This record gives sequence, structure tokens and C-alpha cells, in this order.
Amino acid sequence: MTSLFDSLLRLSAAAAEGGLGMMGSSLELAGKTTRRTFGHPRRKPRRAPVDGPGDVDGAAAELANRLLRAAQHAEISPSGVGEASRETVQAIDKSFRLRGADRWLALPLELPLSMAEMGIRLAERGLITTQAVPTSQLGEFLDFMTELFSDLDVYFSLRYREEIDRWRERVRRRPGDARARLELGRTLVKCGLYREAADELARVAPGSSLR
Repeated sequence: MTSLFDSLLRLSAAAAEGGLGMMGSSLELAGKTTRRTFGHPRRKPRRAPVDGPGDVDGAAAELANRLLRAAQHAEISPSGVGEASRETVQAIDKSFRLRGADRWLALPLELPLSMAEMGIRLAERGLITTQAVPTSQLGEFLDFMTELFSDLDVYFSLRYREEIDRWRERVRRRPGDARARLELGRTLVKCGLYREAADELARVAPGSSLR
């Protein structure tokens, strides 16, 4: 039964992939035409984007990344709602630091196309994944890829200190929050700060299921 389900899933994914490919090509052409009209061709960045994205595509990607991380970090509490709101406003502010009036004039046209194209490409990757990964491991694989996607921009744009400070502040406010301490330890591991990470991970509440 599982084998039959896997086969049907792969056939459906292959058919949907073809449709998404056509939609993606159309959006890419529309975006290219719009950028050419406003004189904003895509260019490879010459340095790390430490001062924010240089174009609408980068801004859309960074906004998606920041909002995903905000959702991952959200606390289920009154203070958590306020923090999530602040992070959303900060995400918009830090993502859209475009230079030049012409960038802002083109934004209402370029942004929807960029977001739609990014969504199509992500959907295509998801469909390819369903054909390559057994359904029993799909959830775990998608969790891993979501974390990888949300991590890349943080470390490429040198925002890891901001990430460490975020978790330190949460642990300071709620010393018994096992998840926050675990995430602080994992973030320190990703930064190569292994001794500090070991100290934090050792302090995860012994009675917690995360221990």
C-alpha cells in the first residue's frame, strides 16, 4: 500500500512540476522585462550583503527568511506576540533598504513578480523532494531544509551575533525555558563556539523532554 501511495505521489508531483515550470518561466520573463524597463538587470553581488539587499529579489528573499525565523522563534505568550510584531516590522525595515528613488518607484511592480517567482521555485524544489525522498522521511527532511534555508542568510550576512543575543536575552528572561537554552546551544555550535555551547546545553532542564 505504501509503495502504491509513493508511486501515485511521484506521478502527481511530476505532472505538477511541469505546470510549475511553465508558470516559473512566464514569471521570469515578466520579471526580466520589468527590470529591463526600469534599468535594474540582475547582477551577482560583489561582496557580502552586510548593508542589506541591493535589489528587489534580494529584499524579497531576505524578508521571507526573516519572517520564517520570526515564526520559528515565536513564543506562545503575550510578550511573544509583542516580540513577533517587532520582529516583523524590523524584517520589513532591514530587508527594504533599497538605494535610489527609481528602486522604490519600481517596487510595486517588481516585488509581486519576485515573490511569485520565488514561491514557484520553492514549490518546484518541494515537488522534486517528494520524488527523491521516501514519504516516511519527508517530514524530517523538510524540517532540516527549512532550518538550513533560514540559517543561510543569517551566517552569510554575518548576523550570527544578533542571533546569539536573541537567544541569550530569552534565556535571561526565562531561565527555565529548555527550548530557548537548547537553541542557544545549537546556535553557538553553528558558530564554532563549542565550549560555550557545551556549557549551555549542559544546563538544559534535566526534567525536560529536550534533555
